[in-house]
Amino acid sequence: MWDWTPAKGDSPLLKCIFEIRDIIVSKEGTTELAIANLDRWFAGENSGCSKAYEYFRPRGIPKVWANEVWRHYIPPKHSFILCLGIKGRLQTEDRLHYMDIDQNCALCGTAPETLDHLFFQCNMTNQVWLQIKKWLYITRAMTTIKSALKYMKKEARGTSWQSCAKKSVVACTVYHI
Repeated sequence: MWDWTPAKGDSPLLKCIFEIRDIIVSKEGTTELAIANLDRWFAGENSGCSKAYEYFRPRGIPKVWANEVWRHYIPPKHSFILCLGIKGRLQTEDRLHYMDIDQNCALCGTAPETLDHLFFQCNMTNQVWLQIKKWLYITRAMTTIKSALKYMKKEARGTSWQSCAKKSVVACTVYHI
């Protein structure tokens, strides 16, 4: 298997197996190291597929905000909308440019509805944020969703009910806006 080259007429499955072989050999450097790695995968009780999956799965950059967004005391639908907002995936009017609709903000009507405008520059939502910040004694200026998450990470540390409430309120405010 380690020396064989698939022919043009071989099955697609067989070609994929040899592609995987070539990937392992290129990652390990030599055929001997690739064989040793396969032997480690299939030795012992916890073996095989899970170790191979871990070897091949793509590793992304860890999301530092994920631990702040996905908390057990924040309703999942609020966490989901906050997550979409962080990624810039909310369906604001500017992202719906392919549709023939008015792209001005539905709340104030003075500027195009972008993510930053909708949450922090619109007069209506700015008033909401000011009241929330006053209510929770938040002094940090929040001008983007990422800065709101930065607040959650730095200022609302701990597991006290006050810090949990502050994190929940930020997520709930984003959801309701």
